[in-house]
Amino acid sequence: MENEQLIVSTKKGKIRGFEENNVNKWFGIPYAKPPVNQLRFKRAQEHEAWEDIKNCYQMGNRPYQFMDEKIVKLAGSDLPSSEDCLNLNVWAPKHAKKAPVFVWLYGGGNQMGEASLPIYFLDSFAKKGIIGVSFNYREGPLGFYNFSTLDKEFDSNCAVSDMVLAMHWVKDNIAAFGGDPDNITIAGESAGGTGVYALLTAPTAKGTFNKAISMSGLAKNITTQKMHDLNNEIFFEKLGIKATEAASLKEMPIEEMIPAAAATFSEINLRYPGAIISGPVIDDLLPQYPWEALAAGAGKDIPCIFGTCRDEGTLFMNDPMDLIPRSWDQVAEMLSNNDQLNKLPALKEIYQGLPEKKAIAKLGRDRLFWVDSIKCTLAQSQHAATYSYRFDYASPVNKLLGFGARHGSEVQPALNTKIDPQSKWQKIIPKPELKKIRDTMHGAFVNFAITSDPNGGLSPNWPAYTKNSRATFVINKKNHIEYDPTPQHFEVWKDIKLYE
Repeated sequence: MENEQLIVSTKKGKIRGFEENNVNKWFGIPYAKPPVNQLRFKRAQEHEAWEDIKNCYQMGNRPYQFMDEKIVKLAGSDLPSSEDCLNLNVWAPKHAKKAPVFVWLYGGGNQMGEASLPIYFLDSFAKKGIIGVSFNYREGPLGFYNFSTLDKEFDSNCAVSDMVLAMHWVKDNIAAFGGDPDNITIAGESAGGTGVYALLTAPTAKGTFNKAISMSGLAKNITTQKMHDLNNEIFFEKLGIKATEAASLKEMPIEEMIPAAAATFSEINLRYPGAIISGPVIDDLLPQYPWEALAAGAGKDIPCIFGTCRDEGTLFMNDPMDLIPRSWDQVAEMLSNNDQLNKLPALKEIYQGLPEKKAIAKLGRDRLFWVDSIKCTLAQSQHAATYSYRFDYASPVNKLLGFGARHGSEVQPALNTKIDPQSKWQKIIPKPELKKIRDTMHGAFVNFAITSDPNGGLSPNWPAYTKNSRATFVINKKNHIEYDPTPQHFEVWKDIKLYE
């Protein structure tokens, strides 16, 4: 229906949205030039202006997905995949005026993911007076692999450049939707959490947001070139071409890259235990590791929430999500590859008494997520109010499957999406129990987006993290505070360097 309120003038042109369930929405807004043809493997560039009113009634194309097809079908939408995917979505309260803004970055291991999944819809924020924004960024070889060392015609950190440009778009345009450009919170989970660390680290993103939430972000997935070289070796091998022929990627059909990238994801840790898939690379856009940048004040005066799940490692011990060593023999190989075999006795000691499989799951949690999250939390707490959480709630389904409080289990509670049971499995989750977890997690994020403090209805009170207290808010059926959990794990892991 025609509604002048839903015609918004952005810096590049007018767009028309729609109303649904008492929320104003604009979907599929282009924020960058389509990265196609000569712009493939180039950093994001501002979109050109348009004259007519763009109808923004549906989600735009999703990025190409570079993961095993079974996983993409299970977790993806039915939208077409395209290189022309740099679009964003806005959810706004009706009659919004100087409303807080919450920007969401999805996960997907740098290989898949899209803003268009219903589990990432931000209606619940809009209904609480907050404008929600989500955006797509490039995945896999198009966004995260670094070929710039092989051919100077390639740019590095294309996906991070997408994130930076999207945040500039939000800063420059959100007032037209009724948002407050001086009260913007960024949040993301898994690869999206890594994106949050990247935005905190990137000098060119400075000033585009005011608060940050990294959920299960992999801070050490921002790596040196060595990790990229290991991934590139497998990728080119699977493509059947030499690295010196990298230029051919500029015109290669994307469909030919997908199986090679999916195989790279599956094999990198098997070939080089402890190595992880290519993510952001340290370069001119990201000059330091996140904890180094934060320690130096990159996030000065930016309140943050950093957290992880208790059982992060359980999801990554089987094909095709095989991202951690499978045995103590592989752990020894990982350390040996990095001249740190002398660390093996100390690692075995902190997981002693556990069966090998459980020990390896905890080791994977610490290596991929927890330790570097703490390093970032410690660094940022010196410069702004910083809050730490651990998500301990394991639904009956995840308990039954042996996953526990697995990676990703806090996303739907945090965003308050899909609250109704979706399957026969989910029907066994007690609704009051699930509602309590959602009220805690989503309530804390709503409070934080509005006031910069997660408290306001939380029980117990969530204290800020300091170097001395290391207070961690533990989310479960009964919430509690832990001070400096598993310090011995941190001491052993904090100086272990892998494939740097």
